[in-house]
Amino acid sequence: MPRSSSSNTMLNVPADLTPTGLPDDSHREFGARVTLQRLAQLKQEIPGVRQGRDIEAVHRLRVASRRLRTALRLFEECWPPRHGKTWQREIRRVTRSLGDARDADVQILFVEDQVRRCREPRFPRGLNRLLLRLRQRRSDLQSRVVKRVARLAEGGVIDQMERDLSPLAGDPGKPHAPSRTLGVRAEGLIQARLEELLAYEPFVARPACAVELHRMRIAAKRLRYCLELFDPLYNGRLEGTIAALKQIQDLLGLIHDCDVWQALLPRFLSKEQRRARDYFGNDRPYRRLLPGLTWFERRVGALRHRTHGEFVAFWGSTHRGRLWQKLRRMAGSLARQSEPVKTPPPPPKTPVTPSKT
Repeated sequence: MPRSSSSNTMLNVPADLTPTGLPDDSHREFGARVTLQRLAQLKQEIPGVRQGRDIEAVHRLRVASRRLRTALRLFEECWPPRHGKTWQREIRRVTRSLGDARDADVQILFVEDQVRRCREPRFPRGLNRLLLRLRQRRSDLQSRVVKRVARLAEGGVIDQMERDLSPLAGDPGKPHAPSRTLGVRAEGLIQARLEELLAYEPFVARPACAVELHRMRIAAKRLRYCLELFDPLYNGRLEGTIAALKQIQDLLGLIHDCDVWQALLPRFLSKEQRRARDYFGNDRPYRRLLPGLTWFERRVGALRHRTHGEFVAFWGSTHRGRLWQKLRRMAGSLARQSEPVKTPPPPPKTPVTPSKT
């Protein structure tokens, strides 16, 4: 697996998401509306995951949980203090439980595709053994996924969120008028997420920096979810940047998948060799797996090299198109156009009457 050239290059760039002031009614209303929308999307995917027949249901629920966590995090100052952290914790647990299952699904689909592309009669034996182990692992994970999703569905957290957030959301059919407070908050969050992404730019052309490229993918995902959250306030003007971030996330995600394969295959081969020796007393069954898995490993390496080249080229196109400069300007446009929040004048001071002595 490619590694960073130096431990000093391993960044961890937390975005500053601290609110600059107390939320006003516009801020709370918008936050409640978008959070309830994402909660509804999450609820919609729960039955499919519990049934276990559609692997894409796991992916959709995982994405929905991430989007809901983003809303809960970015508007946490709007929620009841006793509940906000609990909501984030419960949704995070669901996201994590779905992660291993989704990763196994993606790996199975990838190997199945390679089997279809294989033309050498000796190669499928090793690939099919890899598929067998992946499917066994995925089957073991399903019960854990179902238990965690059932706990979410039946544990009362969803009902509590709906009960607490619905009064804050106002009339869903009424257009939302953003205040200056909300505009300033949106600009600050977008700028912070953008700076988090751009901090990893020095590693774009360095394919050996696998850790940093993976973290860059996470930063791109966070910025994308943030833009999706606020896009209604910008009347859809963030959609082009969202699409570009999706492309960045996909390319970096494929690079990371290749890194995972390059780390997984040696461990897989070692385990299969031990199984063959324990069961047959020799390596001959294991050696029959090697041609296909060696071919597979070479294809993964070539795919990573090709995908990194595509990523470098696409990243360059974002600078030629001044994408990030345009995003900065657009992020600030909402605060400039929004009406400032009107605060009542202070009460008149009561004149002080000198006391008689």
